[in-house]
Amino acid sequence: VFGCSAAGELTGWEFDSGKKLGPFLVDPKGITALASQAGGPGEHAVVVGGEGGTVALFGPDIPGMIRPLFTCDSAVVALAISPDGSRVAAAGRDRSIKVWSLDDGQELQGIRERPAPILAMAFRSSAVELVIGDAVGKLSICLTGTRDNTRWHAVHEREGAVLALALAADDRTAVVAGANGYLKVWDLEKWKELATLPGHRDDVRGIAVQSRTGRIATASADRTIRIWKMP
Repeated sequence: VFGCSAAGELTGWEFDSGKKLGPFLVDPKGITALASQAGGPGEHAVVVGGEGGTVALFGPDIPGMIRPLFTCDSAVVALAISPDGSRVAAAGRDRSIKVWSLDDGQELQGIRERPAPILAMAFRSSAVELVIGDAVGKLSICLTGTRDNTRWHAVHEREGAVLALALAADDRTAVVAGANGYLKVWDLEKWKELATLPGHRDDVRGIAVQSRTGRIATASADRTIRIWKMP
């Protein structure tokens, strides 16, 4: 399990032994985004981003525990790791997205001038399609592997910002959450709302979907963590 501080430090703890790893300084201006991968080559590592634009890889299997990856042009507001552990996408406060290879650290693509700030992202299994939620409530898919990197499709708009999203193991079901406690389940192939999950009384800022059972965990500014069955 990993935790971060306002001072820009990241700390990890091993589940089995309780051993503390760190703290490690990531960005002296503060940590603003964190992403982990469930399963695959990077299952024991997380990617963290900071107010100063720093993006780093952290984990017990990495020499020195932490490895700087790259620097964005502005503060990092959202991160996503592809399911195969090959790519990381970083969204900046300047409304840009950068996609990098985790294998060799090379920048694969840069996408600029999005119409609204991006607040949440998740890769589909192809490691090409990037599901994105933004500050005006739009949910869309970016085809990061195309030459025309402005190709976006199937946009849906909700009231309020999309603050968090996660994909289920079937790669087509998205759990989307945001301002004022809204929590929705969407079919990304049909762009159909499958369910609304009421209960939170304030902004929902974190989502995780358990790959084996499909259970959903959400964390809200109302100071509650809730566990849900996938509809």
